[in-house]
Amino acid sequence: MSLNNTNQKNKSMTYIIAIAVIALLAFIAYSMANAPDRRTTGDKVGDAVDSLSGGVEDAGRALQDRTPAQRAGDAIENAGDSVERATD
Repeated sequence: MSLNNTNQKNKSMTYIIAIAVIALLAFIAYSMANAPDRRTTGDKVGDAVDSLSGGVEDAGRALQDRTPAQRAGDAIENAGDSVERATD
């Protein structure tokens, strides 16, 4: 085998490993973002009480089963609403 051929095989193997690692990280991130809501009823009620200052809609949303990605989206939306109210 020539040295050039060995270098090409090493580069190919490096690309395959890099793609596998990226795919694994993407799968883990997707799984974490869509994990089931494991909050207890008490946690949900506490979150709802904390959310009352944002309105009844936010408090009601805190009582629902929501994935971490959905809760993060809610937090971003609430932050945008707060900025909008502050600039009015």
